[in-house]
Amino acid sequence: MGLALKQLTADCNCDNKSNGVVAKLYYAPLCDFLAVGTIDAAETDIDEYGVVDTAHTFTAPKGFIQIDFEDGENSIKMVKDGTKGYGNWKTSFEGLNPGYNRKMRGFVNQQSKCKGIAIAELTNGERIQIGSQDHPAYLKADFDSTKTDDSNPFGFKLMIEASTPLIYEYKAGLAITLAS
Repeated sequence: MGLALKQLTADCNCDNKSNGVVAKLYYAPLCDFLAVGTIDAAETDIDEYGVVDTAHTFTAPKGFIQIDFEDGENSIKMVKDGTKGYGNWKTSFEGLNPGYNRKMRGFVNQQSKCKGIAIAELTNGERIQIGSQDHPAYLKADFDSTKTDDSNPFGFKLMIEASTPLIYEYKAGLAITLAS
């Protein structure tokens, strides 16, 4: 990857989010990690099962990039992918980065074929991790300039998806290193 990743912001007021909506999204290509945090395989507390409890580290100056989205135009879903007793969890994020933004276009071009990890931070502070070292996330984006009225924004619709054996949570309080 020759291009430096920068923070990607939306031109919107993102203060009035409803509960359960993704407040922030962080994304990093897998090749930028020095060490990927893992879960405790011997965990006996059901509340902690599937929680990544060691911080991800990066080769300097790499890190997560933060992407902001239009208020109310994003969601995260976790669905069982497979049959009884078999299969993975498909965790996916979908959000709209409004308008036409050259940084977002460059980011999409650069990352669309790369393995990665994303962390979706909900408005209540919970952090859901999408992807892992062994089961990476993949990014896809569509751009549509159709705008029917002022309440229907247009822009890059970003989709990040991973199929993993567990629903991963990135423990609150762990560092999220941002790319410089």
